Amino acid sequence: MKNPKHVKKLVSAICPARFCAAMLLFALILPVFSAFSPRVFAEEGDISGSLELYYAFENEEKPGLDSGSRGNDGTLNGEASLADGRGGKTLFLDSRMHGNSDAYVTMPSGAVKHSALTVMAWVKFDEGSVGSYARIFAIEGAGGSSLHLMANSGSEITGYKAEIYLSGTLTYTIDTDGIIPYSARSEWNHVALTLDGRELRFYVNAALVGSVRAPVDVGSWNISGAYLGKTGIWQNGSYNGYMDDVRVYSAALDSDEISRAAGFTDDAGMSGVKLLSGLTVGGVQPSEFNPFLCDYYIVCLAGDGIAPEVSAEPPFSGAKVETVQADGVPGTAYVHILYPDGTMRTVTVNFTAPDVTLVHPETDDVTIDDPFWNDKLKMFAEVTAPYVLRKWVSNTLDNLRNFDKVAAGHRNTKDYVGSMTWGESDWYASMAGTCRLLKTYPNEELKNQILGYVDHVFAASESVENGYFSIYDLLMTNGKVFSEVDNPAVSMALFNLGYLMEFGIALYEATGDARILRVAARFLNFTVGYSSHGKRNFVSFHTGVEYNIIAFSTWIDGHPEIRKNEYLSDLTLDTGAYMELVGYMLSYRGVFSSPARSNGKRFGSYGNDHIPFTALSVATGHTVEANLYYFALSEYARKTGNQ
Repeated sequence: MKNPKHVKKLVSAICPARFCAAMLLFALILPVFSAFSPRVFAEEGDISGSLELYYAFENEEKPGLDSGSRGNDGTLNGEASLADGRGGKTLFLDSRMHGNSDAYVTMPSGAVKHSALTVMAWVKFDEGSVGSYARIFAIEGAGGSSLHLMANSGSEITGYKAEIYLSGTLTYTIDTDGIIPYSARSEWNHVALTLDGRELRFYVNAALVGSVRAPVDVGSWNISGAYLGKTGIWQNGSYNGYMDDVRVYSAALDSDEISRAAGFTDDAGMSGVKLLSGLTVGGVQPSEFNPFLCDYYIVCLAGDGIAPEVSAEPPFSGAKVETVQADGVPGTAYVHILYPDGTMRTVTVNFTAPDVTLVHPETDDVTIDDPFWNDKLKMFAEVTAPYVLRKWVSNTLDNLRNFDKVAAGHRNTKDYVGSMTWGESDWYASMAGTCRLLKTYPNEELKNQILGYVDHVFAASESVENGYFSIYDLLMTNGKVFSEVDNPAVSMALFNLGYLMEFGIALYEATGDARILRVAARFLNFTVGYSSHGKRNFVSFHTGVEYNIIAFSTWIDGHPEIRKNEYLSDLTLDTGAYMELVGYMLSYRGVFSSPARSNGKRFGSYGNDHIPFTALSVATGHTVEANLYYFALSEYARKTGNQ
């Protein structure tokens, strides 16, 4: 079904202009989790055999009693006690009484020493003080190994973070900053962490919100401690608040199994916490749909003020839904869920419309004639830029020496100078910025300095027969490229390509020299061929190259004369293939099968590689590169019409 005119999918609804899109994404998408907590559990079936520990916290005489069959009782320490809570008794940890880590529960090591593992709990943070990086649970092994789940917190909850340390080094992480908003401090939420020896997964209210490849076997650890509410390694991880129904399984449960164990029941006699099994807005399911999400925010671009129709499906048989449509835009539609036990809960769909017209001027349309900035920019061009470029080629990075080695035929010689493998991309970005200054403030001395550096880059590129131009990979690996290298996060090849294209355009516009355009085009053509029309699933550690390819393709199409340039006339500049490559890169980020991800590498939420972009409900990732990623999504949708 095509999108109606009033509603578009998440990307297109908020991207009428290329540079406003990402900012709108941050501002307009605000999912709010709301969890409720009945004390009824569905039948566990075949997962009950893997239940290693179950703390119901209902026995005041033995508050740490294991209500399962293993006898893995816990010990309450310090200001840990039972309190009235979630339909009965619950664990209360108050670490504020005597400082950090004075309220916690220790668990038997044998209960958590398993190759496959699920740890889950209901949590509710104290409204008075959450605690900095509040540790929900931690499993620690000798030698600096640790698996723990904590809340990103302080004055408020901003999200959750799961981490695995090996030999004292943070090795794997899931960061869901922004998943749990401020309002969740006063609500119960269910959290679950699973590890199967291959992948670490994190669930909130039985919905998967983050995952990362993690080949870790906790069953092989020499367990030194297992805790609720603290860690033994850090003393800044106190937990202030409530916990209930803590369970540990010696299996990595899936979403349905977690849902049953947590009490998200389809029992027709109980209200449960599941709100809806389906929701459509104007005939389209919102990309952020989640059965436990209670508020949706939709941006409508149509100016007729008519709100799209909302329809919903009840959470299970026996429940009913009643929908009150929005009067217009702005406005709110209400979906009332009526449960058989008489409980009613409400989901809201909130419609807004931009109140401004968004435009994006071309760079050449912008002039700076402010006396303060005009003088500053002139000084940058005449003094600062030449100095910075000299520093780039004289310090320990010594980019020119690396280029010269490649030009001389060095391959797999292990003699790359410098420890920062992203130095290439940073240097290209610096050169691009300097060329823009040169275009505005012509300076023959600076021009000659830049072209002298270009000599080194061009010579190195022409020595590489296939066009693949990652200096680090050429000097440090045996012909491996992109995700084939041992650690793709170190290679940064695609990231370098992005800024190389930007450098090429800026150099040509400032000097008429097309040599870097040739370097970039050869590298990009190699990348297109390597992708084999999308048959290879490979992405960069940092996002950003996607937007640079779009900009490069747009520039080529806007400058048809460039195809006849002496440095480019022998190359195929297939901008259609370039845009096709962008589509693959955007589609494969957060996707690890069909086709399988090359080398199995996953970069987590830091690299926007934890879930597909169609499942994103909050903005994530490295600040700078994430912005470029969202620019790319919006520009790709705008240019291709692929909504």
